[in-house]
Amino acid sequence: MKINKVLAGAILGILAIISVSQAFPQMLHLLSPLPQIPYTAESVFVQYTDKGSALVDSYTTSYQQGGREIVLSEFVPGHPLLTAVRRALDAFGFVTFHISQRFDRRYRQSKADAAILMKNGCVSGEGHFIGRETILNYSTVIVQHGMAKQRITMWLAPDLECFALKLTIEERRSDRSLFLRREKKTLKVKLS
Repeated sequence: MKINKVLAGAILGILAIISVSQAFPQMLHLLSPLPQIPYTAESVFVQYTDKGSALVDSYTTSYQQGGREIVLSEFVPGHPLLTAVRRALDAFGFVTFHISQRFDRRYRQSKADAAILMKNGCVSGEGHFIGRETILNYSTVIVQHGMAKQRITMWLAPDLECFALKLTIEERRSDRSLFLRREKKTLKVKLS
């Protein structure tokens, strides 16, 4: 009898998470004032094995604001429960970010840092400028950060608040050679 109650409670909890994650777009209309989302970017995250085979980790819809990437929704292929949980967390994170940004000193600093980064064309003193490339008709600045065990390369779009239209994370092998471990690719940008 206890197992049936626990199972029923778990099922109700899962249904609540799914309904919250599905109701998120309708919840946005209840917020006042409605946050301004200048664009949305649909991206895919891919993970690579040591042998180089690729596995899609997730798909996201997000945008950049004040130096932070705000994830609106996430889809994890083959994992509906994990997708529902992540969407519920994304909805919660979106709402709390927009409420707390008015009071959070760290957000104000992040916004100021983002303004400086944009003024400098998305190039800061922290990374190495590698070059430029056009992705999805947006000019990007390629910036690389090298560390002992990995190298991160970002393709930042000045017209999208330095949003990373592409990102790669390469890891070092014992022979010091690099291999691609993770990659983010933006598939589509939709202006609001």
